[in-house]
Amino acid sequence: MTPDRLFYPLAALVAAGLIALAIVYPQGQGDRSPGAFGHPPELQTQAAIAMLRHNAQLEADAKKAAEGIKSHEPGADGARAPAAAPR
Repeated sequence: MTPDRLFYPLAALVAAGLIALAIVYPQGQGDRSPGAFGHPPELQTQAAIAMLRHNAQLEADAKKAAEGIKSHEPGADGARAPAAAPR
């Protein structure tokens, strides 16, 4: 077991290091990071925004098409499908 007089200062040092890293490296989905770590976040580039809008439109079109197919299927309105003729 690690003695408390060694563990707690070591834990405080690790915590301080993580806080310092969080201050200088705030890259996430939000604003641009400063200086050395600064590159545009992936979701803020014009190409990514255009791709997200395009994918949303494709999904909306596919959903409308699927709803249109369902409304023309036999039995979609609750009615029974016509029985097949006997052979």
